[in-house]
Amino acid sequence: TGTTQLNIPSTASTQLNIHRTGTTQLNIPSTASTQLNIHRTGTTQLNIPSTASTQLNIHRTGTTQLNIPSTASTQLNIHRTGTTQLNIPSTASTQLNIHRTGTTQLNIPSTGSTQLNIPSTGSTELNIPSIGSTELNIPSTESTQLNIQTILYQWAIVLRGQTFRV
Repeated sequence: TGTTQLNIPSTASTQLNIHRTGTTQLNIPSTASTQLNIHRTGTTQLNIPSTASTQLNIHRTGTTQLNIPSTASTQLNIHRTGTTQLNIPSTASTQLNIHRTGTTQLNIPSTGSTQLNIPSTGSTELNIPSIGSTELNIPSTESTQLNIQTILYQWAIVLRGQTFRV
């Protein structure tokens, strides 16, 4: 329990398994794959400018802030309550699986494919200026705001059982 601060400039693969309460701050400028498994309560802040694949598994309560300027694939699995803020300027594929209650804010200027699965019971705000394919699956019980700028790709948005194609 308490405060954990990690600064890991890694040139090889990094695997973190964190089961705890309190505040966690991670700064990982990694040139190899990074895998995070975080089961905890409190505040989590992640700063991962990664040039290799990043996999995050976060099961927790509290506030989560992610800043991931990734040049390789990013996979996020977030099962939690509270506030989630994601900033992912990715040049490769991004996959987000978010099962949670509370507020979710996503900022993903992606040049690769983006897949979002968000069964949310709170408000969701998405800002995705994408030039690659984007798939959204949002069975939401609260407000959803989508700001989507896409180029030369077809959209299929499934929202509350309705399908809209643009």
